[in-house]
Amino acid sequence: MSDMKTSILEPPTASELLELVATFLSEEIRPLIQNEKQSFRVRVAANLLQIAKRELSGVAALELDPDGYRVTREILDSAGSLRNLTEELLNGRRTVEDRTVLEMLQRYVNEKLRVAAPNALPG
Repeated sequence: MSDMKTSILEPPTASELLELVATFLSEEIRPLIQNEKQSFRVRVAANLLQIAKRELSGVAALELDPDGYRVTREILDSAGSLRNLTEELLNGRRTVEDRTVLEMLQRYVNEKLRVAAPNALPG
């Protein structure tokens, strides 16, 4: 037998696969496309893969509410669901003039941005 150690390589994670495909689309495929509409669609596809990667990695503190929306624990504890909170705001039972509500919504938007557009977050 040989003294060489056998190493077993782990397959890439889902996040790594998404990153690889997004990079491939952006760096190798998109530059080859002459049609603006197709080039735009490839860029959108690459961006969607990056969003999926961030969502899988759990960068945002979001949980599914009963209606299937990803929300903060604070919204779940306060209103039960995003739909309930929306109805309370629309019916005037809550208002964004209430500092607590406004801050809760700001934290929710920031968590959503962590996934969808992290460069849009302040500082």
